[in-house]
Formats: sequence, structure tokens, C-alpha cells
Amino acid sequence: MYIDFHCDTASLIYAESKQLKKNTYHIDLQKTKKEYLAQWFAFFLNLKDIKIDVFNYFSIMYDYFMHQLRINNLKPISSYKEYKNNKGLSVFLSIEEGEVVKDGLHVVDKLQSMGITLMTLTWNYKNSLGSPHSINEGLTEYGKSVVDYLNNNKILLDVSHLSDLGIDDALALTKKPIIASHSNARAVKNHSRNLSDEHIKKIALTGGTIGINFYNAFLSDSYISKVNDIVYMAKYISNLAGVEGVVFGSDFDGIDCPLEITDSSKITILKNALYEEFGSDIADKFLYKNAERLIKENF
Repeated sequence: MYIDFHCDTASLIYAESKQLKKNTYHIDLQKTKKEYLAQWFAFFLNLKDIKIDVFNYFSIMYDYFMHQLRINNLKPISSYKEYKNNKGLSVFLSIEEGEVVKDGLHVVDKLQSMGITLMTLTWNYKNSLGSPHSINEGLTEYGKSVVDYLNNNKILLDVSHLSDLGIDDALALTKKPIIASHSNARAVKNHSRNLSDEHIKKIALTGGTIGINFYNAFLSDSYISKVNDIVYMAKYISNLAGVEGVVFGSDFDGIDCPLEITDSSKITILKNALYEEFGSDIADKFLYKNAERLIKENF
């Protein structure tokens, strides 16, 4: 069984007018039938490509995805009870670009009412909340107020894409687990999108998790995303965060490198490699049990 914290499928099928049930991308409902318990679908918002108000753009994308769910007899999951009672794939929703709440904290409440359970503060551009990994500046005062507001909200904070100083600010303000939904270890692969050892440890201390990203540029120097590199990243991060701190955030449909795990139907390849390296008890924590703990404790 498997739970994944990040994919860009919702944005991709909207942009290209494709179907969630079956498509040629990394994820569709047919490919996930065998192993997937749950998937966080991110609404990715590229601020430089959006020509209208960012919340309005998100709303249009959201409506498209909700239609895709309805025609497949699915609905978003936002509580542990719903997750446990659900049959088939549990669809969780996330936001990848915090600028969607630029107009005020009331928008956070709106997102929660729409079923959003996870939100990054930035993508790769500076916004009203803070700065991305490529610009090492901290959160703005408004960004800090958003983090503080999330403490009393059912939406979890996702620090993937955020700057180091921004992560420091988030850690200082949070009273809940912090998630890095699709980030790896910088000590293994030196990229600003990856996390320092210090941040990996501190995120784990909040009760949060690090979702290992399948993108080759965040894993190793290989031109291909290799299963062995994913397993090694899990080993490295678990040595810092403990076995409770590792999950997966593949970044499927948001990455364009060659992959040994060519799509979500092949996730058993990862499962088998993890079983061989760690044994089933620890591997199952990485694959789905750590995610289930977060769902139970926070939703």
C-alpha cells in the first residue's frame, strides 16, 4: 500500500483538458488502482503564467478537478473518518503557491471549506508571504500571520519550495506538524530545493514528515531517476528524522526526467526495494503508515 503527498496531475489535466480516469501522464485512476491508498493532488499556480486574479484562476482549476472527481464517483477527503470509511483512492487536495491567500486570512477559511488540507507558502517566485528557495529571505509579516493562522486551522503547512530563512520563521511559529511534501536532503544532492540536515531534524521534531521527491535533479547526479537513489534518500533522511519522519512526495506529473518508476502503476518497484532494504515494518511506515498517522492526528 502507498500514500503520496504531492503530484501535479490536477493542474496538468486542467491545462491540457484531459481526464483523471485515464490519461498518458504519470497518474490516473486506473494506474493507481493496485497500490494507492491516497494521493495529495496539488493545485499548482505559476504566477508568471496566470493573467487573471490568482484565486479566480485556482477556482476555475478547482472546478474542473471537482468535475473529474464527480464523474468518477469520488470526492475530496479531509478527515480521518472519511479516509477510513473510503473505498478506493482517497483524494486529498493541496495548494502549491500561497499567493492564493494574498487578499486576507479569510481566504484560508475558504480553502479549508473547499477541502484543502495542505498548502505551500511559495512556489519558485517571491510573493506576499515570503521567498522561495532561490532567494534567502524570510517570511513577510503577512506570511508570518498566515503561518500563525494555520495553527488554528485544519490546513497543514508545507515548506517545500520555501527559503531556508522562511523555514526558520515557520518553525519558530508553528504549533502543528510541518510537512515538506516533496523535498530531499541537500547533503546528498546539493540543490537549494532540498533541505538542510538541520531543517530535516527540526521538521521531524514538530511531528512532521519529509516527502521524498522522485526528480533526478533532487536525488543524485544521474540523468535518470533511479529506485536505488530514492531508497538511499529514504535511508539518509530516516537517519536524521527517524523512521517516523519519512514519506513520499513523488512530484509525478510535475517532473520531466526519465524514471525507473515510469508511472504510478509501477510503484510496487519502490515497495519491493524498500522491503529489501529496511524490512516490511519500516518500509510500511515510509510507504503509508507515517502518512496515516498524520491524517489521524490532524484531520
